[in-house]
Amino acid sequence: TAVGIAVGTAVGTAVGIAVGTAVGTAVGTAVGTAVGIAVGTAVGTAVGTAVGTAVGIAVGTAVGTAVGTAVGIAVGTAVGTAVGIAVGTAVGTAVGTAVGIAVGTAVGTAVGIAVGTAVGTAV
Repeated sequence: TAVGIAVGTAVGTAVGIAVGTAVGTAVGTAVGTAVGIAVGTAVGTAVGTAVGTAVGIAVGTAVGTAVGTAVGIAVGTAVGTAVGIAVGTAVGTAVGTAVGIAVGTAVGTAVGIAVGTAVGTAV
């Protein structure tokens, strides 16, 4: 029983961590990318508008605003995507590991006890 519990817990924990990390990373990356793009677009639009306004004074407000908005969206999307993936991966890994350990320990313990009891009883 003791050996079964130990082996079951170790296997269950390893599987749980792997599954939890994979799921957590995927969820975290998706959420982080969406948040990062939204934040990056907002920041990029603000920065792009400021740059565009400065350029617009020289070449015309209409042209500057159009260029500034386009540049802001492009810069914001690029920055937002990079930040979103980085944040999403960090959050996803942390959440996935925590979930994986919790699920793996619970499942591993239950499986370990069941297997250990069956093997122990048979022996």
